Amino acid sequence: MVEDWGQIKIDENKVWKDSVNELRQQIILMNQNQLKAGFDAKGMKLPPYSSPYALKKRKPVQPKTLYDTGAFHKGFYALAFDNFIEIGSKDWKEAILESAYPDLHGLTDENIKEFQNLLIPIYRRNLINAILQT
Repeated sequence: MVEDWGQIKIDENKVWKDSVNELRQQIILMNQNQLKAGFDAKGMKLPPYSSPYALKKRKPVQPKTLYDTGAFHKGFYALAFDNFIEIGSKDWKEAILESAYPDLHGLTDENIKEFQNLLIPIYRRNLINAILQT
């Protein structure tokens, strides 16, 4: 949305996207760390790995982290759109994992608050810069 404040015209969507894009790596890290701790985006504990899987991997049965080879986590991305942020993975297993665990991508309430605290000063700075450039 482009706001018209007399002579000042600001593309607030661009300010939003630019601000979020500055924090892409933090968003990805937050989502990866949630999963490594065994939690989905709703803060729900992922079910433990099955006993046969644990035996195969020679590990004790533990909560799922979806970090076996690391390819799924390494493929994470975050994209800013006008009204939302999309988090996903470029790894081929994403569709399979998302069908089993629909809330893999996204941030817990705690991480959303942390993200907002990081975003506000960046958004403010980018908004001021957009005003000054008009």
